[in-house]
This record gives sequence, C-alpha cells and structure tokens, in this order.
Amino acid sequence: MTLPVRSGSTRTGWQLAHWAVANSSVLHIERVSYAGREWAAGSADDPWHSTATKASGGVRIVTERQVGRK
Repeated sequence: MTLPVRSGSTRTGWQLAHWAVANSSVLHIERVSYAGREWAAGSADDPWHSTATKASGGVRIVTERQVGRK
C-alpha cells in the first residue's frame, strides 16, 4: 500500500515511514520505502538503503503474504 504524502511534507513522510518501521513486527511489514530510501525487515547492517527509483509521492509499505489469507 502507498500512503500519500503532500508535496513539501517531507517531515510527515519520514514520520509515517518511521512509524511503520517501529510497528513492523506487529503489522508484519516486510519493507518500507520513501524518498528514494528503503528499509527491509532483517537488514540490521544497513537499515535504510538507497533505491534505484524515487517514491511516487508517498510512503510505500509492503506486508508479508500469509498463507490462506486473501
């Protein structure tokens, strides 16, 4: 899912991104990306790394797929 962030609201975008990371265990979040940076669960050595593409104006959150869920 992508949470929209208004243009010029970089602080809000980072607040949403960090909230998602802080709650990733409970919410089963695998990846969070924003502003050309991405966090992936289990990547303690390099928690936020650069991505090849810039985010499209929002915080992208990817959750794990659970077997049996639709």
